[in-house]
Amino acid sequence: MRHSTGEVFSAIAVSTAEWLFAMLPLVVVGIVMAHLGKFTHFTESAEWAFGAAVLSAQSLVRFVGGVARAKGMSLERVLLGLAVLLVVVLGPTNVILGLVVRAELEHPGKDHGLALTQVLLFCIASLLFISLAAASHLWSHAPKDSNSLRV
Repeated sequence: MRHSTGEVFSAIAVSTAEWLFAMLPLVVVGIVMAHLGKFTHFTESAEWAFGAAVLSAQSLVRFVGGVARAKGMSLERVLLGLAVLLVVVLGPTNVILGLVVRAELEHPGKDHGLALTQVLLFCIASLLFISLAAASHLWSHAPKDSNSLRV
């Protein structure tokens, strides 16, 4: 069974709504930094790396939850998906979080490469979360005997 455009849009809308709650602390930090006249340092805040780590972990939870609800998944492909999530996203986001916290303590505002990296990882984790949360939503609303769920 193929999902209608409306079902896909609804799944993406639900996922995006959840993602917006993850954005709320960044909005608050941005407002406070703007109020203090330090908005130019917004990307250097460790909240970006923290958000990326949380969204990466939530993506993993969504992926596993979706797979658990769906039938007909290829075990090998599921394991590959888990490995990719852990090695390519979850591991690096936590390493960057540690490096950003260390950089903030040792020399605040000096490491622009780390600032760019954490924002980039946040964007990747955001896209991953919205995609996997939407897929999980669709998997959980598909008929149990559907063959279109193969990953």
